[in-house]
Amino acid sequence: AELAAAAGIPAAAAGRRLGERCAHGLVRMGDGAGAHFAERAVLQKLDSALENALLRFHAEQPAATGISKGALAARLPGALSDACVDALVERARTDGRVVVDGGLIGHPRAGGGARKLEEQAAEALASVLAAAAAAPPAVAELVAQAGVDASVAHRALGALEKAGRIRRVSGELAFDAAAYEALEQAAVALLRAQGGATAAELRDAMGTTRKYAIPLLEHFDAQGVTRRDGDLRVLGPKRA
Repeated sequence: AELAAAAGIPAAAAGRRLGERCAHGLVRMGDGAGAHFAERAVLQKLDSALENALLRFHAEQPAATGISKGALAARLPGALSDACVDALVERARTDGRVVVDGGLIGHPRAGGGARKLEEQAAEALASVLAAAAAAPPAVAELVAQAGVDASVAHRALGALEKAGRIRRVSGELAFDAAAYEALEQAAVALLRAQGGATAAELRDAMGTTRKYAIPLLEHFDAQGVTRRDGDLRVLGPKRA
């Protein structure tokens, strides 16, 4: 549509001409009205620039698994639009020339060291949380105890949560998944037995302290496990 408008011709006519050009060296990226077109020679240069930009990034930041789209665009020649960068990255991803994970774009032959570091960090963090059980350290202290780099820890915690190995109850607090399940079951069992309970009663039933009970109960409320009823909590819609 943009090409048709720029050329001052109907969209249907522009589509026919582009189709003819695609038979003679023009490459189409994407489908429908959002498709992008480029001469094969130009696209080859952009593909090469994309690969080189990723390799340079990995050389500069070996601990990073990938780069954001905006930062990558700044490393590419020309003032490419977001949509154009998206089309280039998707083409490269389909061809196996880039890896896209969690919004980060990386080169498949690089970033291996970073992924290994992330896996090691995840295991260290998971080990600390498993040992802490119902009394985990705050995230900052968790990272320090695990002895991992803070920038890697953020990604590692996200990977652990995605894998279901930990449960985040707030920005500053995460539990080992098994410990979290035991705490939730203890709270639910009390509410099933007596219908409603105060925060102090639920704290005691979970065998924890107020430091952990309050954020846990607020998280349970948000998840529909419990709900507030005056000064009490009762079973929420997820457990009722």
